[in-house]
Amino acid sequence: MTSSLLIQPRDTALFRDARPFNSGANRARSLNFPWPSTTTGFVRTMIGSTKAEGFVWTPERARGVKLRGPFLVSLVEGGPEQDSRVANVYVPAPMDVAFFPDGGLRSTLRRVQLVPKAISGENEVYSPLPEGVTHLVTLGVKPPAGKAVGGPAFWSLDSYMQWLIQPQLDETVVHSALGIDPLVRELRTHVALTSERTAADGHMFQTEALRFVKRLAGGVMRFGLLVETDEPVMNTSHPTIGALGGERRPSGLNRLTSSPLPPCPELPDSAVRRVQLMTPGIFTNGWSPKRVLPSGATIFAALVGRPLSHSGWDFEKNRARATRRMAPAGTTYWIRFSDSQEARAWTESHWFHSICDDAQDVADGFGIAAIGVA
Repeated sequence: MTSSLLIQPRDTALFRDARPFNSGANRARSLNFPWPSTTTGFVRTMIGSTKAEGFVWTPERARGVKLRGPFLVSLVEGGPEQDSRVANVYVPAPMDVAFFPDGGLRSTLRRVQLVPKAISGENEVYSPLPEGVTHLVTLGVKPPAGKAVGGPAFWSLDSYMQWLIQPQLDETVVHSALGIDPLVRELRTHVALTSERTAADGHMFQTEALRFVKRLAGGVMRFGLLVETDEPVMNTSHPTIGALGGERRPSGLNRLTSSPLPPCPELPDSAVRRVQLMTPGIFTNGWSPKRVLPSGATIFAALVGRPLSHSGWDFEKNRARATRRMAPAGTTYWIRFSDSQEARAWTESHWFHSICDDAQDVADGFGIAAIGVA
């Protein structure tokens, strides 16, 4: 049985990046969005604790809890049921798209799909692409003059599902209808305290954190983080408020009665699939999830963004974890299977599940994939 858990930061949330705190500006900087390991660690700590005794699980028991996420969700305030608090789900923008200005209007964009196409003959070019991986082009569409522009950082679930199942090569979209911009960053100035609890001269510093509230013309939009697990969790003995991210800022944890995530859709019979990451992926082969594919499947095109670095502190061993590279969320792979039956079976088993090849990365929520038509 799937359990959907809603994390609600009560204030700002600080998800530190890898830069040292004292790197010139005495500022703690936040990531644009938390890594899966951050929310997974928070949830495991909460469900492994009791109100009376605190954390009671062993590290092995905690690592064994498999979670998927986090997903950004918008919230409805004051609903009588827990499910009414989730208004919409947002996923990181896919990379197989280019946006251009549409007639000079800032509110509308021209969206062009990027698709794989082999380049050969007179137009042959040299590139560092791996053997067997083709280039991507705007097939059948002449890109507008000028530079591409950025689109929404997160797409609404409805817009995203349409893009997976029925993508359009070239169309005009409304920015606000497609999705939302990144979460607001808030900068705060602090002063260090002495042992006598007074301000230390010259010891000012700043923290940059994400605020899970956006102010709109019609009011405010509040956000939370959704994670899912197949294990039964959250009962009356568990605490509902804990510390998420840096500086131990409080966040609430509640269980929803149903999942707001979509079931696997019916896709046309085809041996080719387009696979997109919704959380960063960690793979033994670097950029490629080759090890989780059937023996006859091949990746014939890919759009992988600049690699991200992941590390952290191992509290069990009291040492820093090794730094690893991740394929960012939004990364897209085009995969050809042996036949349509194999493609359908793989799609159903990996829909909104991890495609990482390490069991612990799967349990931690890295590499969650959505699968659509190519």
